[in-house]
Amino acid sequence: MTALLSLFRISLQSYFGLSAMRIKYLKKKQQLWEPFLVVFAVIVGGASFGSMFYFSALQMARGAALLGQADAVLTMYILVAQMLALMFGLFAMTSIFYFSNDLDILVPLPLRAWHILATKFSLVNITEYAPVVVVLVPTLLAYHRIVGLSLVGWVGAFITMVFVPIIPLALAGILAVTVMRGVNRRHRDILMVVASLVLLVVIFYLQYQFMSDLTGQVDAEDIINNRIDFVNVVGAAFPPAVWATRAIAAEVTGERLTNLAYLFFTAALAIGAFLMVGQKVFYGGLVGGAEKVRRGVVYTSRVIERQAVQSSTAKALLLREFRLFVRMPIWLMNGFLTVILFPLMAFFPAFFGATGDINSLTAIARQHPQGLAIATLIAAGAIAMMTSLNTLTSTSISREGKHLWIIKSLPVDAKTQVRAKLCFALAAALLSSLPLIAVYAVLINPGGFHLVIAFALGITAGLTPQVLGLWFDLWRPFLTWSNPQHAVKNNLNAVSPLIVMIPLGYLSYLGYMALIASGTTVPLLVLLAAHAALAVTAVTALLAKADHLYARLEVKG
Repeated sequence: MTALLSLFRISLQSYFGLSAMRIKYLKKKQQLWEPFLVVFAVIVGGASFGSMFYFSALQMARGAALLGQADAVLTMYILVAQMLALMFGLFAMTSIFYFSNDLDILVPLPLRAWHILATKFSLVNITEYAPVVVVLVPTLLAYHRIVGLSLVGWVGAFITMVFVPIIPLALAGILAVTVMRGVNRRHRDILMVVASLVLLVVIFYLQYQFMSDLTGQVDAEDIINNRIDFVNVVGAAFPPAVWATRAIAAEVTGERLTNLAYLFFTAALAIGAFLMVGQKVFYGGLVGGAEKVRRGVVYTSRVIERQAVQSSTAKALLLREFRLFVRMPIWLMNGFLTVILFPLMAFFPAFFGATGDINSLTAIARQHPQGLAIATLIAAGAIAMMTSLNTLTSTSISREGKHLWIIKSLPVDAKTQVRAKLCFALAAALLSSLPLIAVYAVLINPGGFHLVIAFALGITAGLTPQVLGLWFDLWRPFLTWSNPQHAVKNNLNAVSPLIVMIPLGYLSYLGYMALIASGTTVPLLVLLAAHAALAVTAVTALLAKADHLYARLEVKG
């Protein structure tokens, strides 16, 4: 146990850079403004996403409270938090167990496999509390506004949040170590992407099918007479969500304690199962995934001449950006998971014949005088948010890590390299916006004008935050990461675009409302022109500072 605690303490300080921060900020008193900037970024990012959960939970709680079923809203958002923990946990577990830089140090030490597994599981669990807090705290505030939570209820809520991500993370850990045990290094990258997408589709399918079967058996009279417990209906597919809800909202203290006990023992069993499976397969997967140098190929001058391909500077830089980003499935899925999630959530009912809601939505958008314009703005806002938060530009320099010296050594000026990064980000934004535009086209069925405006406005509005993200990452890169997941998920530069995206969204809303008297077409065109001009200005300013920012970069490792 002493070895485990020592390993956890050292790993915690290394993973989050606590020792370096203590020396830098407390002892040397250097750059004391950075912690305040970090806190500001966390508050802005958390508030922006949290507000969406708050208002959606508030509306749902108001409707459910009329039937005396407001507790079901807690169950629903607890399931959302646990699903996020499962999805992001799978990537994080794979990254920290099989791609960490410290494995070469830890494995030869006199430690048992479960020591390493337990320590790294704890580190991932700590990071997964961020999405849990962003989802559940606003939900609890909305629930409290409608129903009211006592002091005991709030205490139970915060204790419950401790257990919410543990069970999904344990399941993700079992899946990660099991899959990695049977796959060699050569096929791991593509398998991770495919497995993640398959898991995502399976989760949505099972949840949707399960809910469809249950709701199909519910009688309207039973709902009116309050003979149906929506908490059990919503959480039937995953009972820990029901226990978490009861631990928060049950009227009797004994029932709260009983459900907390269920959560505690289930979490303990899940961790035990993960450690037991990991103890058997972890080292095998680690050794089996070691890279091997292929023999029999001698790179003579003739071979090099035959395989070498001459290309332009721009093409070479773009290919390098592409290969750097896709070489790690962790980066790829972190960057584009939300782009996949949104269309999947929107299209899933249609795939299984539930087209009534889609037809109703189309009718509302077409009957309201400003329906299509508002729908266009919402679609453009979704594109801007999803593309600007794909972490592609805001972690572009940080992902170089110890290989930063490569871009510093290239015989290419800084402006050209920055242009390549921005062009790659723009190409990725154009590609990733297509599923969102497809959702808009199917759900609303707008005309060609509104479809083009939504696409163009979303791209231009999302470009300025991306430029800021790259600027911020050039100014303050995070290069000392220990595993690929660490480079993106623990990098606050990833949320830096929010600093400008939220004010721009609010100003766009005010601009639309100010111009609405002239009709719905003029405001959309004015917003498009304004965002295009702002994006050009931001790009020009960044290119003007590119040489200075590149010169400040320090080569690490």
